[in-house]
Amino acid sequence: MKRKLILSYDIGTTSLKACAYDISNNLNLVASAMAAYKLNILDNGGAEQNPEDWYNAMLGTTGRLINSGAIDVDEVAGISFCSQMQGLVLVDESGCALRPAMSYMDGRAAGLKFKAG
Repeated sequence: MKRKLILSYDIGTTSLKACAYDISNNLNLVASAMAAYKLNILDNGGAEQNPEDWYNAMLGTTGRLINSGAIDVDEVAGISFCSQMQGLVLVDESGCALRPAMSYMDGRAAGLKFKAG
């Protein structure tokens, strides 16, 4: 019987973790891979990352999962993602990033005060 696999990606602050889980019977980890990337902390309190680094990390870890021989792409039934919260990626009309992504750790607006109402 062919397995049913889910590829799961955790796009974290300093690395992307990819896992393949067999969900045919129970939830069993079949294979995993990780790729690190840079978080740029700026002198003005900014914290930025290149969204291409996230994409390249996903491609690289997926390739390693497949090339490990532990999974067959025909067994993949779905994919899931979780990611760092409160990040901001500004994109153009084609979906291409206009600038580095601003991390949830970005503190450039720390001195601003907002009035409600």
